[in-house]
Amino acid sequence: MKRRKILSKKQLVLVMLAVLLSFVFGTTAMAASKTVNMKKDTNGTLYYMGSAEGTVYHKITVKKDGVLLVSGFSKTGSGSTRGVNIWLCNSKKKSLEIKSAGTYVGSQTAESFSYYGVKKGTYYIKVKNQPYYCVAARVQTVADKGASSKGKATTIKQNKTIKGLMPAGESATKADWYKFKVTSKKVLNLKLQALGTGSFRFYLYGPSYKNGILIDTLLNTGGEYVSVNSRRAKIKVKPGTYYIKVVRGTGKSKKASGFYSVRWNLK
Repeated sequence: MKRRKILSKKQLVLVMLAVLLSFVFGTTAMAASKTVNMKKDTNGTLYYMGSAEGTVYHKITVKKDGVLLVSGFSKTGSGSTRGVNIWLCNSKKKSLEIKSAGTYVGSQTAESFSYYGVKKGTYYIKVKNQPYYCVAARVQTVADKGASSKGKATTIKQNKTIKGLMPAGESATKADWYKFKVTSKKVLNLKLQALGTGSFRFYLYGPSYKNGILIDTLLNTGGEYVSVNSRRAKIKVKPGTYYIKVVRGTGKSKKASGFYSVRWNLK
């Protein structure tokens, strides 16, 4: 497939950033290891401010499957702000991060947010050894439309965007399957997006790609693609049923979580 352009950044980033930047840092001391509940503002954003002398676990209850956006800032003794390392943990406080050092967030840019795919349940955001800090989180509900096998593939209608989740803590071998039907020989256009803690791979199967073809590997970005042959020249695909398979990337991305979207049409 051939990339044509990159998608713009998604919603909620500016909302959360505004909340974080509006916080006034306090000087409350915390115990060496403690679990705390987060407060909620009028927009539904969860937040907590304090001091972490050791480890602090910030409890979050997710009521519906979706995407968890997390960011934060720390304040130095001189008064300057900087980012902070966070760890998303499961209900047993076990890290779900792809790196042992967690995720660094809070550089006061849109890229300072971490996106996690989450199922309904209890999670904790861990912060360690921060004199003064703020952490904020927000959950956006996303219905997971991905089917667990090719035989049960979810149908995508033309010009309709469908979304799927790659939840944190899920098996690295989990794949999501979608299908659509091409009724006439035309150029296939695909629009893909992926946001998460690691990369996602998108594959296409069908009459013109019997052995499958890798469309792209995406990490916090997106693109538009057109059907190509083995020489990467644009082609019209053969009529028939096509399948899209979404999986996690290789290496550390095998533990990736987040969400993605898929859209197709013919021209």
